[in-house]
Parts: sequence; structure tokens; C-alpha cells
Amino acid sequence: SEDNGEIWFYTCLSPRGKYPNRFIDTSLTKVRLLHWINYKWNFTGFLHWGGNFWGPEPLKDTQPVINEGRTYLPPGDAFITYPARMGLYSSIRLEQMREGIEDYALLSELDRKDRAAAQKIAGEAIKSFVDYVRDPGEFRAIQRKLLEQAP
Repeated sequence: SEDNGEIWFYTCLSPRGKYPNRFIDTSLTKVRLLHWINYKWNFTGFLHWGGNFWGPEPLKDTQPVINEGRTYLPPGDAFITYPARMGLYSSIRLEQMREGIEDYALLSELDRKDRAAAQKIAGEAIKSFVDYVRDPGEFRAIQRKLLEQAP
């Protein structure tokens, strides 16, 4: 922000519905657009909860229980990686998060060169927290503009 402060956001048990999030049953476009939101509203970062909060069988049970058995987490909220014998397996959601971060970097670089162009492209993808591009083909057309204009 203008005063060198930081504004972060994160998703967890919510928001749901029309809001972007990174649940398993969420469209991958919604997952990727989380970092377009970072750019559009000049947020400093995204706090990522639930990298590996696995239950006993994460490949079979994507909704671990918390609060002494009172709360089921939404599908995939608790983790975006999977256990492997020697480390971690990625998920398609994690890959979309990474690509969204790369989009954020491209928007930031274009912003340094041509702020109006970067904001116009971001505005085509994100109009509000519940009004954003949902069609993958439409998103790819917007992304193509970013790739063509980014330094």
C-alpha cells in the first residue's frame, strides 16, 4: 500500500459459493484467480493454510475432522499436497496456484511498464470478488493478452 503497510488475505473454511477458493470441488479457474485478486486489489500476499494437514488416509478422505470431531473441513481445504514415500506429491490445485502466482508476477512486471494496461487486463479477469471470468477459453484469451504485453 501507499504507506508501505501490508495487506494479506487467505481462504479457509470459507468463502464458498461464488467466491474463489481452492477446494477440490472448486473450478481450477477459481483457484488460479486468487493471485489475480492479489494484483487487482494491491494485496501484499496470500496466506496459504492447509498445505499438508492430512488425516490418516488423505487419498481416500479429503475432509479431515477438526474441533474434537465436530467440524468436517471442506474437500481439500486441509491440504493441497499429498504424502509420498520420500516427500510430497503436488496436486493440480497447487499447480494452478503456482500458475496464478506466475500470472501475478507478469501483471506486476507489466504494471511497472504500463500500469493502465496491466489494470485493464486484470479488470477483464476480475471485476469483483464474485464477478470474474469463469470460462476457461475466455480466461486463456485474457491470459494471452497478458503474455503478449508483459515485458
